[in-house]
Order: sequence, then structure tokens, then C-alpha cells
Amino acid sequence: MTTTNITTDQDALLALRAHITVQDPHQILLENWSVSSPVCQWVGVTCGSRHRRVIALDLSNMNLSGIIPPQLGNMSFLVSLNMSRNNFHGELPHEFARLRRLRVLDLDANNLGGEFPEWFGSFHQLRLLSLNNNSFTGFISTSLANVSTLETLSLSFNYLQGNIPTEIFKISSLELIFFQGNSLSGSVPDDMCRHLQRIQRIDLSGNNLNGQIPSSTYNCSQLQLLDLSSNHFTGFIPKEIGTLKALERLYLYRNSLEGEIPKEMGNLTVLKTFAISSNSITGAIPQEISKLCNLVHLSLFENNLTGFIPMQIFNLSQIRIFSLTRNKLSGNLPRMGFPNLEGLYLTENDFWGPIPDSISNCSKLKLIEFSYNNFAGSIPNSFGDLRLLERTSCQ
Repeated sequence: MTTTNITTDQDALLALRAHITVQDPHQILLENWSVSSPVCQWVGVTCGSRHRRVIALDLSNMNLSGIIPPQLGNMSFLVSLNMSRNNFHGELPHEFARLRRLRVLDLDANNLGGEFPEWFGSFHQLRLLSLNNNSFTGFISTSLANVSTLETLSLSFNYLQGNIPTEIFKISSLELIFFQGNSLSGSVPDDMCRHLQRIQRIDLSGNNLNGQIPSSTYNCSQLQLLDLSSNHFTGFIPKEIGTLKALERLYLYRNSLEGEIPKEMGNLTVLKTFAISSNSITGAIPQEISKLCNLVHLSLFENNLTGFIPMQIFNLSQIRIFSLTRNKLSGNLPRMGFPNLEGLYLTENDFWGPIPDSISNCSKLKLIEFSYNNFAGSIPNSFGDLRLLERTSCQ
């Protein structure tokens, strides 16, 4: 066995410094990482009190460029490695697999690439893996299922493809899953939430996923964010989503969903964003939506909704964006009571009658779009009270 000590860590860090190829704009590493001073006093370095070995390395947001050398894999006491928001490029050295104590690996916002490493599964104590905004390719490794301690798995905005391994959804410790902006395909398992009882955020948006939204979502009882937008999901919106009492943001827009809006959505009393635009949703807007007193953003545009807007919706005091453009809705607009409304979008429907004078109650309005309806009468004088209005379209 090779004996390792603080000199091993020093050599690894000096190797990293030597691989900074383009710039160290503030000369931090060049001036501070010197053998004339103890390693544990170097910028970005934290040592443990017991073994006096490097346990954390934080070089985030230092505008460093270069490759990551294999010697970093010799820092066997490393618990946290944060090199995010730099310009490192190339592939991750497979020697990283030796970092068995690692709990945090944050490499966000670099230019790292190559195939998604199979050896991530050897990090049996890892809690956070974040590789957002890089250029990793290939398939998400099923070996991640070996990391039973994982809490945050963030792989957004890479070039990953293929199915999401079903094993991922069996890691019961997971709290955050961010896979948006890749080229992932296939369906998500029907029992997606069976084991994810601690999950708080799931973002799978901007991929090529298909199939139906699992009805097992009711098991994700701690879920605060569900974003499945900009995929190819089909079928109905599961009524079981209405049991997610902690849900604050629901994004299902730009899919191929059909059927009606489940009335169970009215049970989501802390919901702030409800965005299901650009689907093929039919039927009326359910009266139960008017129970969502914390709703800030209601986006239902580009669907096939019919009937009247429930009058009580116009009393939701927190709404800022109200978008129903390009549906088949009809009827008169009732008295409005949106004190925080900033954008009102009703273009391309079949509304009729006068524009209500009560629109002046919406004193924060900036944008109004009423075009291509059947409104009658003149534009109310109360429009003049909308001091923040920037644009209106009423043709």
C-alpha cells in the first residue's frame, strides 16, 4: 500500500495548478498555492482537524481554464469538491473513482464532456452530484443506483440521451432531480413515486420523454415542483396530482395532453404556478380552480377549452399572469378584482359584450391582449387609470 499524507494532497493540488492553461485572472493560485506556505492555508482548501488532510476544495466561480488532472483522485480524504462556474474542459479522470469519501461533487457550468462516467456508482457516500451546463454525452449510468445516500441529482443542460434508468427512481434518499434540457427519451415508470417519498423537486423538462404521466405521483407527498414541460407526454392529467398538498409549481406545457382539467386541482391550496398551455386540453375550466388563493401564474393558452370562465377566478388576489389565449372560451367578462395582475391575455377566443369598467381595479396591469374576440362597445375610460400599462391589443 502506498502511504498517503498531506504531501500527497499538496502534489495533487500543484498538478491542478499546472493544468490551469489559459488564465488565473486574479493570480490567486499562482501566488497563494505555494510550497512556502502550509497546504491547509491555501485559498479554497479546507483540512480536517483529525488527520490534517484536505477534506474540501472550493474553486467555484474563479474563471479558471484547463483540464482536471488524474492526481486529484489521490486526495483520498476529500469530502467536498466544488469546481463549478469555471472553464474546465475535457473528460473527468477515471481516477476520481478513488474518492470514496466524497459527499459533494459540484462541477456546474464548465465545458466538461465525454461519456457519462460509469464509476459515479462507486461514490457510496455521495449526497450531491451536480453536472449542470456541461457537455456530457451518452446514457445516464444505472450504477447511480448504488449511491443510496444521494439527495441531489442534477444533470441539466448536457447532451444525455436514452431512457432515464428506472433504478434512479428507487433511490429513496433523493430530494431533488434535475434532468432538464437533455435529449432523454422513453417513458417514466408507472411507479415513479413509489420510493421517492422525500422528493421535493422533479424537473424533466425540455427532453423527448413520452408516454403517460404516472398516476403514482400521489406517493411524492413532499413534492413542491413538478416540471414535465416541453416533452411528448400523452394521455390525461392524472387526478392524483391533486393530492400533492405541498405542490407550489406545476408545469405541463408543450406536450400532447388531452382530456379535461381535473377538478382535484382545486385541492392544491399552496399552488402558485399552474401552466398547462400548448396541449389539447378540452372541456371547461373547473370551478375548483377558483380555490387556489395563492395562484400567481395561470397559463392555459393554446388548448381547446370551452365555456365560460368561472366568475370567482377573477377574485384571486395574487394572480400576476392570466393567460387564456387561443382557446374556445366565451361569455362576458365579469367584474375584475385582480389587484396584482400584470399580464391579461385573452386573444383568439369568443368573448363578447363590453370590456368591464372594473378593469381599473387591476392597477398593476402592464400588458393587455383582447384581440380577435367579439367584444362590443367602446374602450372604457377606466383604461386611463392604468398608469403602468405598456401595451394593449384590442383589435
